[in-house]
Amino acid sequence: MLALLTLSTIPLSTCSESIKYGYMEGTYYLNITHVQALQTLRVSYNEVGYLLGGQQMAGVRGLVDADFSSGDLQINWSYDGDILRWKYDPPLEPGESITYIRRLTIETVSDDEGFRESPLMEVATDNASLVFVTRDVDIIDSSLPIEDETYRGNISREGNYLIYSSRYKLFDYSWHAIISNAGQGQADVRLNVSVPRDGGSQHVIHDSVGDVQVGSLGNRYAILEFDMPPGGNSELSMDFQLITETWEPGVITDTLLPARDLDRFLDQDARFWQLDDPLVSGFASSAALGRTGADLAWGLSEAVSEELNYVLVSRRRGALWAIENGMGSCMEYSDLFISSARYLGIPSLYVTGACGSGSMDDAGHAWAIARVPEHGWFGLDPTWASARKIDSGRFVLRYCDPEDVGIRLSHVGGDVSVDDWWEEWGFRELSGEEANQLMGVPEGKTPSLAAMVLFLVSIAKISSIRERVIAS
Repeated sequence: MLALLTLSTIPLSTCSESIKYGYMEGTYYLNITHVQALQTLRVSYNEVGYLLGGQQMAGVRGLVDADFSSGDLQINWSYDGDILRWKYDPPLEPGESITYIRRLTIETVSDDEGFRESPLMEVATDNASLVFVTRDVDIIDSSLPIEDETYRGNISREGNYLIYSSRYKLFDYSWHAIISNAGQGQADVRLNVSVPRDGGSQHVIHDSVGDVQVGSLGNRYAILEFDMPPGGNSELSMDFQLITETWEPGVITDTLLPARDLDRFLDQDARFWQLDDPLVSGFASSAALGRTGADLAWGLSEAVSEELNYVLVSRRRGALWAIENGMGSCMEYSDLFISSARYLGIPSLYVTGACGSGSMDDAGHAWAIARVPEHGWFGLDPTWASARKIDSGRFVLRYCDPEDVGIRLSHVGGDVSVDDWWEEWGFRELSGEEANQLMGVPEGKTPSLAAMVLFLVSIAKISSIRERVIAS
């Protein structure tokens, strides 16, 4: 993440300490690679004298261009790449003020999860009016309560930030496995493997698999059938390319997960979703106080994030273990949310997929979806308290019940096992134009991805889950 920008008035003279910042108007143009800030500040002077002051600008990481102006006023600007200095002659009377404009271009660097952080304001001001103009990006989080991409109110000198992510990302995903036949005879092998979903949360534009079937929850499974000689072994690989987009509340519609049979999304599971345990139900009831509908689901996600401390665990432990120990990984965060939501009558389901740049040593991820009448199904990430908007730096492999581990092996003859399997992925950010071209959308039209999904405030690395599957 970018370090936040901190500027302070530099006492170049005894008079400079009397400089006060009255208000700020700013327009921030958020792009995939940079921020262009147009800032208008009113500076007032409390004593008779020359306006003389300065600001430290060297702390703006990624500052590639700065320009300052003040209309017809006779202000002498001096900027050496480190300190901005100014002087106004003739002197100001007490209470007089001047207004000046500065234009900054700040190059930003994306972290492994595709997040960028930008400063909002460098000096304190009593009143502010900020407007954020986005181009192929979405605001994920902010230290200020932004509504409709605007903010009006006071701004303190410290702790102001804005986190955003590109609206579209292009993921390359590959799946690999090593299969062996330790038996004395030939084996007819069938392997069902979860592969990235197509629709709703993302759009698969390429895959190297011939036979793909769709399950009851809309999940896709590659069907691999082949013969293995006795003593044989093989490495299998599948490659996919998909485009993801920022999740908005309600983008997972009931067309993808039908509203019928909602009771199946309210069941208990003795291993992971202990709805009726007093610890789980008590936590859920406490988090629900004063909340209804979507606000209840969002508040529950935030409550889970506040309740647990993030730690890596060797295996999935479930909701009760998480609440007893006050900790867990993304799996436990999601299990506690699902248990609590189902106890409160909110249909919910476990989601597995991947976040961030990914590699063999990087993170798989788990989160949840929930359904409320006014929104239908929508995504929540209790690990990072993300609900109202989730970034595009993730993709969904499957919505799943606990018994679905994403791979199922069956065979006739031989003694076949999956000795190891693993995943690799990486992404790059896309402009809207690039996304349209890859999806074949005519120029000038928006992509038919109104339901596409994604998420991450600074997502931590989570160790990838490898599962060994032995034939029964």
